[in-house]
Amino acid sequence: MIACNLKGTVNNIMINGLNIYDMLTGESTQIAVDIQNAVTCWSPSGEKLI
Repeated sequence: MIACNLKGTVNNIMINGLNIYDMLTGESTQIAVDIQNAVTCWSPSGEKLI
């Protein structure tokens, strides 16, 4: 999985969010809204996002 900060515009409104992208399924899930410049790190087990 990859955690990424996505920015976009919908109906002329700027949207910022923190998403997790599953590379195996191709699915993206937003886990936080209105986030700018998020710094993330996976735990050593890869099961938790810090």
